[in-house]
Amino acid sequence: MKPRKTFSAPFESPLEELFAQTLQPLLKKSVQLIPQYAIETLWGKFRIDFAIKNDDKIIGVECDGETVHGTEAQLYDTWRDIIILNENIITVIYRFSGTSLLKNIPAAVYAFYLCEPHIFAKRHISALQQNISQDLFQELKGKITNLDNFDLPVCEKDSEKTSLRIRKHSRITADQYQIYKFLMENTGKRINPLIYKYLKQKT
Repeated sequence: MKPRKTFSAPFESPLEELFAQTLQPLLKKSVQLIPQYAIETLWGKFRIDFAIKNDDKIIGVECDGETVHGTEAQLYDTWRDIIILNENIITVIYRFSGTSLLKNIPAAVYAFYLCEPHIFAKRHISALQQNISQDLFQELKGKITNLDNFDLPVCEKDSEKTSLRIRKHSRITADQYQIYKFLMENTGKRINPLIYKYLKQKT
């Protein structure tokens, strides 16, 4: 889908630019899309790819490139998300896989709309729907409710199979709360050494 206007901002990857150019024209005028949003914490400053401000609520979005998000990177992301969510600034963090954005950006943004409809100007959604196959459109509507982790196989126009993958982090589990307690006992330190220390204690 061709965006209606160009969104110029300090992006750190083509994925971020693609996401912003697709999403920005669909948002309500009162909603702010802020790239590279900085958050000060007891463990240093973190940046999320996008903060979406709507009244008192701030939604975080990360565009995860496939080549840099192996198991270790995902573990780091989880710890980072735990810290950010416990700061009570960001209420929820969505992580879109790079493949989802590159292969099917209309479907990825539409799935985001189904999760957070209040930030979108609904008069623009029909144009987004026209870029999604009917089968995928129906599957999205049926499966997106109460999304935590979403992995839906989709068929591209060239019949190549790929996936629409989105992770949502909004609730801290009991195990993650134990991680946060450990973090609070080790303020002022960097995450990677703390992850190593925590995992070593668990073995």
